[in-house]
Formats: sequence, structure tokens, C-alpha cells
Amino acid sequence: MKLNQAHILEVLSRTHSLSGAAIELGTSQPRLTQQLKAVERELGTDLFLRSPRGLSLSDAGSEFLPYARQIIATFKQAQEALSTLVERKRNKLRLGVSITVSHHLMRDYLLLFHKRFPEIVVTVTHTIPKELVKGLEEGRFDLCFGLELPESALFIREEVFATDLVGLSSESTKPARKTTIERFCRQPPCTGSKNLRYPYSPR
Repeated sequence: MKLNQAHILEVLSRTHSLSGAAIELGTSQPRLTQQLKAVERELGTDLFLRSPRGLSLSDAGSEFLPYARQIIATFKQAQEALSTLVERKRNKLRLGVSITVSHHLMRDYLLLFHKRFPEIVVTVTHTIPKELVKGLEEGRFDLCFGLELPESALFIREEVFATDLVGLSSESTKPARKTTIERFCRQPPCTGSKNLRYPYSPR
């Protein structure tokens, strides 16, 4: 039995009228009559007794009606379960964070987000940049943060925050206060070193 057939039986049992049920179901009386006959042929018995006063359930119809209502109720429960699942997914943010983006860089942003949207559950995954991009492309992450994420045509990049790097260099090399990672790595090895702090600049 199909769901719409169970619904037809439930409406007919309430209205006791083909014309009234046709109006409620948004169909014509001849078409509803054909559908009822098709159900009765499928079940091999009459579900309703016809009389000038309208329709009444037969013994078979009275026996079968609770099952038809159970079919309708089960379908509604399934719909509600799916709606709940969709709503839970809407209230969940899957965040990927590069290992190079240490937790203290993200902490303040996450706290602000939680205060503004307390109903959203945030999960945070730490991994390498290549895996973050792969996760975005495969739909395992909704949003990712990283300092050097590989290029991908499937997502949009946006600068969210800037940070500083701490490097070591010998006194003799005297690097500029602002330099690139590539230029810094080409400097001679340290001998007598001192701690220098300068902003990171992309290539």
C-alpha cells in the first residue's frame, strides 16, 4: 500500500463521503472512486459499505484502518526525524585549524563567536594545511584557518588576522627588521646569535 492510499482511507473514514473527501484531498470524485476501488482490489476486500447516506466502514475496513493510520503516523515521525537532523547540521560548525595557527591565536575569535552564537556547536580539528584543503574539498570542514594553505579553486580565501614570527639570526648578518621567510632562510648559519622579532611578510 502506498502512503497516499492510506491517507485516502483515513479521510474517507472521517468524512463518510466521496464528495467531501475529494474536496479535502483536492481531487475529483470520479478519480477518488477509482483510487478507492484500486485499494480494495489490491487488498481483496471491500473496505467501505455504500449506501444513500454515504460511506461506512466494513468489518475489514474497521480492522484495516488502524494500520493505515499507523502508516501515516510512521511517515510523519520519519519526516520529523529528518527535519531534526537537518536542524542539528545547521547548528554545527566544523572548523579546521592548521597546526601552524596555534590555539592561542584562535581562542579569542572562538570565544567571541560562542558569545554571539551560543546555539551553534563548534568542533575544531588541528591538522596540516594540505589536509585542511582536502577536508574542505571533500566537505568535511565548513571553514578552515591556516597561515599557508595550498591553493584550491573550490573555496574562497580571506585574510582574517595577521601574526608575528620569531626568528634567530647571527649578529653579522644584520637582517632587515621586516623580511620574508624565503630571504630569512637564505641567511648564513648562526654563530653568535641573538633573538630578533619581526613581522612576517608573505613573498
